[in-house]
Amino acid sequence: VVLWEKLEKDSGTVKENSRELLAYLSDVGDADECCSSKIELAVHALKDGKAADADALLKEVEINKPVNVLLGWITGKAAGWIKGDDDGDPDVQKWLDGMVEYWKSRRSGDLEKAVDIAQGLAVDLAGNGLHQVRIELLRDALRNEERPAKRVSLLLDIARGYRMLGMSKEALATLDQALAACHQAGYRSDEGPILNNIGRIYHDRGEYDTALKYLEGALKIGRETGDRLCEGASLNNISTIYHDQGEYDTALKFLEDSLKITRELGNRSNESVTLNNISQIYRKRGEHDIELKYIE
Repeated sequence: VVLWEKLEKDSGTVKENSRELLAYLSDVGDADECCSSKIELAVHALKDGKAADADALLKEVEINKPVNVLLGWITGKAAGWIKGDDDGDPDVQKWLDGMVEYWKSRRSGDLEKAVDIAQGLAVDLAGNGLHQVRIELLRDALRNEERPAKRVSLLLDIARGYRMLGMSKEALATLDQALAACHQAGYRSDEGPILNNIGRIYHDRGEYDTALKYLEGALKIGRETGDRLCEGASLNNISTIYHDQGEYDTALKFLEDSLKITRELGNRSNESVTLNNISQIYRKRGEHDIELKYIE
């Protein structure tokens, strides 16, 4: 950011000189800066119909062999665009445009906008199963983020990515960071969703006692802070522990309490999940008439 501000001061407006400054950064920046600047220039070249120039820039990036998963992925997508591998896939063009906007915002010092762009892109990437790329993008955005609430949000998103990849150790370490950030900032209401996420990971690992400890902690915080959404989610998550241990009566009690809350909130999505969980218990009991009632 400091380098970019110096160049802006010396060269006039960034708008008029942005590509010249990008070319400069592509030669004098650190390894990641050089790669991202060349990729950005390549995207501009592609849009100008200069495929040969774009190809030459991307080959320079490939020679440097970026270790960063995000940069390697973006390079491959841009190269595929040149070759026509994606047949003009609008998602690819949208991702490339999004990354260009992200880099521009970060360089100009508008870090809030950069983080918002990164989180928006991350949702789209996750929807396409690109969890490792999503994680790298969010980790990059986290580096310069100082707002406690936004750091917690980014860390939660990163942890979800790790969980989707089955990387429970990394997910738990990231959630521990988020929890520490909450404690430091005094964001008690944000602790509930974090504890819920930690509990679900221990559940995935079959460590039921540990999972229950975190989920009960989340339930307590939800009730103390009046966060009904957190309370309902905690009740549902706790029920799955008892369900998996064959304690169906106890599981049903938690699910019925959760169902009441989801209906009070008008949360149709969570209500559907809860009804399905209840129906599964009746199915295992062989009570199919009651099971059908909840399915319908």
